Amino acid sequence: MSTFYRVLTPRLGNEPGTIQRWLERQFTSTHSCVPGHWSEIWKKTKSENPEDYPLEWNGCTYTTAARRAFLQITPSHQPADIWPMDELNRVGEYEGVSAFNDIQQALVYGEGAPGKQYVVFDAEPLFKLPEDGGYAVKVTSELVPPMSRESFLRWISEGCRTQAG
Repeated sequence: MSTFYRVLTPRLGNEPGTIQRWLERQFTSTHSCVPGHWSEIWKKTKSENPEDYPLEWNGCTYTTAARRAFLQITPSHQPADIWPMDELNRVGEYEGVSAFNDIQQALVYGEGAPGKQYVVFDAEPLFKLPEDGGYAVKVTSELVPPMSRESFLRWISEGCRTQAG
């Protein structure tokens, strides 16, 4: 088990955002893409049976909600269609959250849009992500609740004490 840092985002349109999902203890993330193994199965069989679409693939476990969304959305698209981002987020949802094992990488990732928050927690790594210091992890315990960037920077400058100030 290790300490990880996650950048949480506010609601965007109809999407709940990761701040809300964290507070509700919905510890999932998304690849924002259609799982390739499901696309291949659909292309070959057009099966509507959820059991034909394994949740485990390539070191990742997709959620049953993602599989349900895939089976709901896929029939409305042609093979070459570009799916809207909200649909990609729904079908690409996987168990675990994306996080960094390095404070600096979390700060860099969190730059930009307003309203982002930071959370510190212990977790078990599930698999490495392409970003430097990025992992998909299984949350085991929250160490510091979500806080603003300013509070996160203060927490760092005060020696990363367990509770945010």
